[in-house]
Amino acid sequence: MGLAVGGLATGLDTQGIIEKLMDLERRPITLLQQQEDTFQVKLSAYGEVKSALSAFQSAANDLRYPSNFAVSSSSSSNEDILTVTSSGSAVLGNHSIVVSGLAQAHTIRSAAFIDSTDVVGTGTISIQVGTEDAVDVTIDSNHETLAGIAAAINSSDADVTASVIDDGLGNTYLTMTSKESGADNTISVNITNGASGQLDSLYDGGSMVTTRAAANSQLTVDGIDVERSSNTISDLITGVTLNLHKADNTVPVSVDITRDTDSIKEKISAFVDAYNKLVEEISSKQAYGGEDGSSGPLIGDSTLKSITWRLGTILGAQVEETENGVSTLFEIGISIDRYGKMQMDDTEVTDAIATNISDVIAIFTADTDTSQGIITSLSDYLDEVMNPVDGIISTKEDGLQSSIDDINDKQDTLEARISKREEILQAQFNRLELLISSYQQTSDFLTQQITSLTNLNKQIAGKSQTFEESREEERECSQRSIRITRCT
Repeated sequence: MGLAVGGLATGLDTQGIIEKLMDLERRPITLLQQQEDTFQVKLSAYGEVKSALSAFQSAANDLRYPSNFAVSSSSSSNEDILTVTSSGSAVLGNHSIVVSGLAQAHTIRSAAFIDSTDVVGTGTISIQVGTEDAVDVTIDSNHETLAGIAAAINSSDADVTASVIDDGLGNTYLTMTSKESGADNTISVNITNGASGQLDSLYDGGSMVTTRAAANSQLTVDGIDVERSSNTISDLITGVTLNLHKADNTVPVSVDITRDTDSIKEKISAFVDAYNKLVEEISSKQAYGGEDGSSGPLIGDSTLKSITWRLGTILGAQVEETENGVSTLFEIGISIDRYGKMQMDDTEVTDAIATNISDVIAIFTADTDTSQGIITSLSDYLDEVMNPVDGIISTKEDGLQSSIDDINDKQDTLEARISKREEILQAQFNRLELLISSYQQTSDFLTQQITSLTNLNKQIAGKSQTFEESREEERECSQRSIRITRCT
């Protein structure tokens, strides 16, 4: 923008005039901004609808496959003896288990020493657990005490844990315990003396003493005797993990594997809730004449109407070829109310899961040439709607964003044109001010000249009057002189 003269010559508020003219010029930009605001609101509204669709899609996916319904609940009649957990692959049923023995890790100890700081000596301790390769642990002068030897063993790759135990009776021992329980995981130790020649003093009677024997867990499952190397057993009953805590061969423990009805019902409830939130989201975006008289930003939007209609059609569909003839959501306790929301009857759904799980699974997950479940159809449609490249929502968002970009380009063009127009007007008003100022200077000069001429004329007129008066006096004197002469 050029330098503004500011109406000094004309007395006009030229800057104010220019600003008002520019306001008129900017009216198209204001209209474009209003259009952009409208598109931005619609774009934001579509983003919120997409978020609700995504949440619904996620809830639907939790019911998409039969494996989603393969959730079980497990219980133990005596958790002091054993506890149990189960996975989706567990076969429903009951098992009788007697635990007659727990698995143990092998523990050995050294000969007795006075305390942990006793110097034992240097050398090499070779440690082997079960059939694994032996690990050599070097004991140097920095580790020749009981505590040092334990630290060296624990920092090695040996599959044992070393400790120093004080029995409170004046005896201190080095112990080693295998990291894995089971009868096959016994510890073997071989010691080679170093320079001090005393490391083998760890031996008591030529070897380290076993304080706890390596042992397998022993149990009877449904009348069959079995052993395992661990007290955590997951390869005995498919999908079931047993955790043994105490042996008691006189107490049979009943383990029940049942279908987890509550877990399945929670998934269905989450699906219903997600759909209802989606319906609320779409309804709010298409609302007509709210409490404040305003309408939703996407009122009349054909895309949302299409989505709503399609979802309602899928949810109300009948699934063919179910095992017991139950083929709709309505028949298992899920209905659609007059507002388009799903209503779930807790009692009916629970009963359907407990007594007719095969049809419940088919209604949601069927996927054959002749039958397609609710979730199968929904997932296919939602994948189409939510496709980030050419999905219905993405296409709509891309169109709105393109319109916003076009408006921004138009605004930039108009702003540049208006800025140029403002510079031209500023220059024109500046020239006008300078021209008027020049005219005023000329007028002032002419006024000064006229004033000077007027004063000069007055001076000339004054001098002419004085001259005439002087000549008149001379004439009068001359006449008086003539008269006097005649008299004489």
